[in-house]
Amino acid sequence: MIRRAGLALALGCLGTCLAQEAPAKAPLEPGIGDQLEELRAAAFAPARLKGRRERLLASLPKGAVVVVGSPPPSDDTWTYRPAPDFRYLCGLEESTCTLVIAAGVDAAFTPARNPRYELWNGERLAPGTPRAAALGFDEVLDREQLTRRLRQLLAREGARLFVSGTSPEALGLAEVEAASAGAAIASLRLVKDEAEVALMTHAIDATAAALREAIRSLRPGLYEFEAQAVIESMFLRYGAQRTGFASIVGSGPNSCVLHYTRNRRRMQAGDLVVMDVGAEAYGYSADVTRTVPVSGRFSERQREIYELVLRAQQAGIDAVKPGVKVRDVHLAAAKVIADAGYRAAFPHSTSHWLGLDVHDVGDYGRALEPGMVLTVEPGIYLPKEQLGVRIEDDVLVTADGHRVLSRRVPRSVDELEALLTRDGLGTRPVSPLRGEPEERADPRRF
Repeated sequence: MIRRAGLALALGCLGTCLAQEAPAKAPLEPGIGDQLEELRAAAFAPARLKGRRERLLASLPKGAVVVVGSPPPSDDTWTYRPAPDFRYLCGLEESTCTLVIAAGVDAAFTPARNPRYELWNGERLAPGTPRAAALGFDEVLDREQLTRRLRQLLAREGARLFVSGTSPEALGLAEVEAASAGAAIASLRLVKDEAEVALMTHAIDATAAALREAIRSLRPGLYEFEAQAVIESMFLRYGAQRTGFASIVGSGPNSCVLHYTRNRRRMQAGDLVVMDVGAEAYGYSADVTRTVPVSGRFSERQREIYELVLRAQQAGIDAVKPGVKVRDVHLAAAKVIADAGYRAAFPHSTSHWLGLDVHDVGDYGRALEPGMVLTVEPGIYLPKEQLGVRIEDDVLVTADGHRVLSRRVPRSVDELEALLTRDGLGTRPVSPLRGEPEERADPRRF
């Protein structure tokens, strides 16, 4: 016990210490999260979003009343991914917001504040809040006014309703005929601006880093899901919110299953493994595939097929330039495979659009333009040999040709085999789970 006099002295010293100014902490250097936030803020800047909405309205017939929503989540225990059209036009991840765009109208309708909802989910966008004022809309209004306001707009001469992510019934307008705004929005989404490309490049770079780490981790005896774990943990470390699609890690016979996602098999010596994966950064997805020998070196037969697919892919990439069509890219790649006698072993298209969806929207008959992003991914699949090879890269169309955005992932046989000699995250053993199996199975122990 401290004596009374000693207590007074101690309290006096404490007061003196508290009165002194605490030394300032050195500011943290900007990290990956800060860099990604800058990219997000640029891609979804209010002025940029307003310009998208204005271009959408200008592309539709006079009198158009456009309503864009995002279906609510079926379960609030999972992170919410808004409808891509909705995100493209407003940058929001709110499941309860509806956009209305018409001549002289640029408005968002949201529910009023709900303390109980916000207790569980955090502050929600609502009329009158500073966040609502910063969005760049002319108006942010209570959702209770939505149906009445739409009826007023549709009463205008020549008015016509266009919808995306919602329906007349959901808007309280069951008697109104509506057209889809999807094609008009898809046309805009197809050509990315420089801020969108920068955000996509972050997702692609994160995917490249994840694939390099996974390749270094491959060994016979590794489970497919262990390689998947390396990949997806790297996505998170680079700030991705989620995968752009279910990760494909298919080894041996599974390398011949195009969209294999179970990822449960244990890899064997002599297997090839196809890793088709993509990180997603604020909606924008990567999609990159590499095929790698689990044992560290390609067999003669594996190398023959791999280098054939690689030549086909390079032919497809070389074909990418303004003015050609996606079909031209496919034909360039497919010719290499067909000329080698493997036409029947190449059952899919070479390319798809990439953006806010991994298989993004857009007219495949449209000529390529600068700002479009597409994949180039030929493959050969020989199930009887348990030998499947696919190589996929993400390619930006530029004014003078193209740029491979995923070029940071090795493609050549020599580069891949060199990478396989190094250790990765997946080569580190995980700690055993607590207790013996029979102990873990006994519920009385918990």
